[in-house]
Amino acid sequence: MHRVILHLDADCFYAQVEQERLRIPRDVPFAVQQWGSLLAINYSARASGVARGMTVEQATKLCPAIELVHVPTLDDAGATGEIDRRTAKIDLGRYREASSKMFDVLAAACAGVVIEKAGLDEAYVDCTDVCVAEVDARGGVFADLPADTIVAGVDGDWEHAAPLIETRADALLKAGCMVAARLRAAVHVALRFTTSCGIAHNKTVAKQASALNKPNKQTMVPSSACAPMLRTINLRDVRGLGGKLGDAVVALLDELSAREGAVPAGSAQSGSRYKSCCWTAGDVLQHLPP
Repeated sequence: MHRVILHLDADCFYAQVEQERLRIPRDVPFAVQQWGSLLAINYSARASGVARGMTVEQATKLCPAIELVHVPTLDDAGATGEIDRRTAKIDLGRYREASSKMFDVLAAACAGVVIEKAGLDEAYVDCTDVCVAEVDARGGVFADLPADTIVAGVDGDWEHAAPLIETRADALLKAGCMVAARLRAAVHVALRFTTSCGIAHNKTVAKQASALNKPNKQTMVPSSACAPMLRTINLRDVRGLGGKLGDAVVALLDELSAREGAVPAGSAQSGSRYKSCCWTAGDVLQHLPP
């Protein structure tokens, strides 16, 4: 049976927590800093070129209107005090509390789903049982999807991926889009946080999809669009392939490149050895057994 997995991710979470606490309008360029560099940046500031890791000086030069707040700190005595890097310690309690509230909202918003916490600001949601019941009740027929839903291969054109086919698997994903919209709406109503979501048949694809159309949108990846989408994603950006396992996969692909003339997907060249940064998740698919 095809599973339906959501990856729900709060947009620039630390920044949203602080903007809500300080009642700063969401269209105001805003960032959270830790010491002299930026830790979280809202999308209004990103539009001016401000990026994570920039110094405060770089950010204010790019976006003079940006508003900044420092992450909470504790001094050695344990009380909130003046920010002195020599004695102060970072305190993430405010963000942990906001995260706890968000997960409480998710748990109450939809019965029958299984929620797995993946971080302070992200979660995997297995909503297979709910989607199966929904598809059976509707006979597989759905009205239009939520307005902020993007369907890979239809709205997102990855090498002209095949259009959405009305299979039962696709119907289950459509039901997943409805569940995702319900969860995201619940979070927004309760906490005023926007979220992005990926809807797919497994965690890996769902996580990649949630980041494709940020902020405040959801992306569904039917099976027909899965391989073309993965060919656009650097192998190192795939969940679980950033460490030793990723090193082993890259080494294997490099070996195949030298032995068989394999090349990264979309490359105009052939028959040569490529650096690991060129390999995509789609290249792995080419070497899997049928």
